[in-house]
Amino acid sequence: MLILAALAAVQAAPPAAPAPAAAPKPLVPLADRYHGCVSLATGNDPHAGEVDAAAWQLSGGKFFARQCLGIALANQGKWQAAAQAFEGAADEAEVAHDDRASRYWSQAGNAWLAAGNPAKARTALDAALAAGTLEGTERGEAAFDRA
Repeated sequence: MLILAALAAVQAAPPAAPAPAAAPKPLVPLADRYHGCVSLATGNDPHAGEVDAAAWQLSGGKFFARQCLGIALANQGKWQAAAQAFEGAADEAEVAHDDRASRYWSQAGNAWLAAGNPAKARTALDAALAAGTLEGTERGEAAFDRA
């Protein structure tokens, strides 16, 4: 009955003027958002970078937020958690067919080495090198870490 009464009221009332569109929130360009997060992650308070990266990840920061989280964790000496964050970034970048995946695998390998897990480091570094997208110093450092 309540639904029928509401329907009758809507049908009897003249159409209302459309509500004015809310002004869109200004979007922070991705590069600015990324650099801001990395700045926090590498600054004097990497925990603030960790918090920022986690919030950004929840709001759709994708692999950029995961990499920033890895950087923040690494700067706190949380190597295993950092390696896992970098692996998450690499996985997500691979799904998106983004060439940055190899960099994230390389960072994961480096973090696994620091965490004292050479087997996981080798797996990550193999993935970084197999992608064939690392060049120059990045490729050399990944190959050196793998060795």
